[in-house]
Amino acid sequence: MRLGEWIEANMEKILARWEHDATQILPSGGFSPAQRRDHAQAMMERIAVQMAEPQTTAERYEIAKGHSTRRPGKTGAQRHGLGRMRSGADVLHVTTEFRALRLSVIELWSEDTQPSDQTSFADLMRFDQAIDQALSESVESFAAEKDKQARLLLTTLSSMPDPSYVLDLDGCFIYANKAATELYRAPLEKLAGRRINDLGLPISDNLFRDIERVIQSRAQVRDELTMPDLSGKRRYYEYIHAPVIDDEGQVEALVGTARDITERREAEALIWHHANHDPLTQLPNRRLFRDRLDQHTLHAERTGAAFALFFIDLDRFKEVNDRLGHDKGDQLLQQAAQRICDCVRETDTVARLGGDEFTIILLDIDDQEQIKQIALQMLDKLAVPFPLGEDSGSISGSIGITCYPQDARTPSQLLNNADQAMYAAKNNGRNQFCFYSQVKDHGTTARARFISELREAVSKNQFQLLYQPIVNLANGGIAKAEVLLRWRHPTHGLLLPADFIPLAEEIGLIGDIESWVFTQATETSKQWQATIAPHLQISLNLSAREFCHQNSEIAWASELEKLGLSGSGFAIELTEKIFSEGTQSLAEKLSRLEKAGISVSLDDFGTGQFSMAYLKQFPIDYLKIAPMFVQSEEVNKTNRTIAETIIVMAHLLDIEVIAEGVETRQQKDWLRDAGCDYAQGFFFSPPLPDRSFEKILSKGYISASSG
Repeated sequence: MRLGEWIEANMEKILARWEHDATQILPSGGFSPAQRRDHAQAMMERIAVQMAEPQTTAERYEIAKGHSTRRPGKTGAQRHGLGRMRSGADVLHVTTEFRALRLSVIELWSEDTQPSDQTSFADLMRFDQAIDQALSESVESFAAEKDKQARLLLTTLSSMPDPSYVLDLDGCFIYANKAATELYRAPLEKLAGRRINDLGLPISDNLFRDIERVIQSRAQVRDELTMPDLSGKRRYYEYIHAPVIDDEGQVEALVGTARDITERREAEALIWHHANHDPLTQLPNRRLFRDRLDQHTLHAERTGAAFALFFIDLDRFKEVNDRLGHDKGDQLLQQAAQRICDCVRETDTVARLGGDEFTIILLDIDDQEQIKQIALQMLDKLAVPFPLGEDSGSISGSIGITCYPQDARTPSQLLNNADQAMYAAKNNGRNQFCFYSQVKDHGTTARARFISELREAVSKNQFQLLYQPIVNLANGGIAKAEVLLRWRHPTHGLLLPADFIPLAEEIGLIGDIESWVFTQATETSKQWQATIAPHLQISLNLSAREFCHQNSEIAWASELEKLGLSGSGFAIELTEKIFSEGTQSLAEKLSRLEKAGISVSLDDFGTGQFSMAYLKQFPIDYLKIAPMFVQSEEVNKTNRTIAETIIVMAHLLDIEVIAEGVETRQQKDWLRDAGCDYAQGFFFSPPLPDRSFEKILSKGYISASSG
């Protein structure tokens, strides 16, 4: 029997022997028994057919020289090489596999037929040539696929916008894609074999230390570096270095990739700047000022360094603002800020607390005479008329000065001291400065005591929240509740907001108070929404000045999200004064509230100089008719006309109306008949502590006997 015929007849026996040998040759991962047989069977069948075909002398010589005589299309050997490449084998596996196949056929055929004649030897030679040809085709296919994958990988890496590179264990470049060559400013042929620190670029030392960390730990390392681009602009990169591990578990190279995060860093810096700087003057705002004051106080406590704190209030600014308008007023504030900055060093801090109030931290200074000269220079500059287009504005300044450590050692006390000294300067005729030591020597004023007590009211738990129901006039149900603040003063008794809120705004304490109110109200609201009133809306009063000059609406939305509360459960009440604060970001602030689902009520509507155009320009949800248009023994005809006009106008703009100060059934009935949506007042209920309000809230409506 010829060898080709024997192969076809004994295919299973050959494959069984070969499969046993292949198990010892091929890597264990990625090969199933079927995969170990399919390519080999296809090759053997092709060889058997080939051996049965006539072969000329010329063809034998071509095959002996390694030239293929295969037909069009992929042969079994080619498919074998392709499959082995994709399964993770290497060229050594492939060649050893063919040797095992050759040995399996020759041994089994010799055992069965014991070939000895010339024909048998000729078959063996032809079989040997066929195996070599199959091996050649398999290796060729294997190599072609490997080259293809290398090209694909190289093309992918080269086209990536992120710099990618390979380094040897000495930190020398082996490979760099196009983005990497641009980053390191040299083509690959010049980078190859050079270390990163030999390129003469200002690169962070962390990069070199990280290379050593990867080699020693055999783990990924992630870090950041900065580099100037060709224009000199500093750019930020985030990079990852990962080890390449060989078969023995040792690091043989490092791969790295970097990503340009400059835009992200700049966006973060911009967000931080907006959160910590006054949008009008670009000076540090109250938050950043307080942080720096805290840090400087800690530093001075450790080192013994002295510093001075100025509190500046612009005299007669309101007069200029009212006379020339808010745009000119803003221009004056910007120019005043610049004049103040011109009097101090870059290392000092100038901040705008809000309105026409500024503060300065003068570092490393304890010479009172030098401090006086700075204050006098500042007063002189502020007294020069400010050019405001075709107009001009004249103001002056009142400056309060306190010193660390002579006057106080805590940030709060220092700020309180400077505030008292500033008011002493203002009360003494304005356009002058006053040291706290001068105020202290003359005793503490009643105003100073009241300010000090107000600053301590939160920590001493003297504030109290009351809740007044807002009733749906259509069905009598409690739809909302306005949160009202009271101060239980230790000597003056229960104080209404009008008794202390203006002062809190004046001394910059309003933000802390409103933050406390918001925290307390949200905790109570969360409890009520979870138990007895899931749809109750809580309404909070906010300072127009604080709202316009801070970004507290971002914090409110974030806090509600953390607490798992819907924004629809909250409304803020603002007076018409927000439209006279002259801020360009008002629409953006109101829009952010709208996106968070927080409603906006315009309080005391009808009492200010309000332009109806604002109702179209800004997202206002509710108008609250001022009590003066509702309250009287018998509803005044003029007031009735104004209130009814407000109701009609608001409804045409899809704005709901709340009437305040309802005290009689007659007022309630008239408002209901006029189409007013909601009402609140003593007719329904006075403001109540949370426990008392909870009792009427559990009923869900106000009974007739309540009014």
